[in-house]
Amino acid sequence: MPHRFLGRIKDSFKKENIRGDFIAGLIVLGPLVLTLYILSLLISVFGNFFANLILLLPFIQEIPAFLRTLIGLIIGMVLIYLTGLSVRLFFGFELEYFINSVMSKIPVVNTIYNATRELVKFISSSQERKIAAGKVVLFAISDNGPFLMGFVTREEPLEKEGKKFYTVFSPTTPNPTTGFYLLVEEEKICFLDMDFNDAFKIIMTSGIGLDKEGGEKLKNGLALLSKKINKKD
Repeated sequence: MPHRFLGRIKDSFKKENIRGDFIAGLIVLGPLVLTLYILSLLISVFGNFFANLILLLPFIQEIPAFLRTLIGLIIGMVLIYLTGLSVRLFFGFELEYFINSVMSKIPVVNTIYNATRELVKFISSSQERKIAAGKVVLFAISDNGPFLMGFVTREEPLEKEGKKFYTVFSPTTPNPTTGFYLLVEEEKICFLDMDFNDAFKIIMTSGIGLDKEGGEKLKNGLALLSKKINKKD
């Protein structure tokens, strides 16, 4: 038994076994590490923002940085909850209308505010609304590629000179909160028979989260899109 155990340990240091063991470890720990990294990043940004608002209090400056972040996070969550509670019990959506009207009158700020408002509404909306407003598409930058995945942000296409253009948001990876807003011609776009969450997972993991079913849907979409582009030529 000891000899067999030592033999297994010795074999594990072979080149092919090292590679296999590393990939196995990456599969197990990769998603966990990435999830914790994104959560820590969001907590740090969110917590530090609210912590900076209370730095004028003398005793706050004496608290270690990580505790300030934690306090800021708690304050932010409580503030968001109390705002939602006051909207439901007292103000209705008049408070939102008031804030929107004020922010919309400030140059530059209104552009950032309106874009952020739509993004937050989309993220916090129901699954049904996400599917309706965020249909998964595959589209081409040029006739020869590359091909990108994205989400249609507006169901009705824009028309110009007899041509139809869809508004598409194509997220970056591994941080899908940023990306590119594009107007894609109808001839260079293909709607995929894919769930919003499945597509989001594929983009966020740089394709690592692509399973067999998703791969088939992507292949079918790629074939249809290539046929569409070639037919146009």
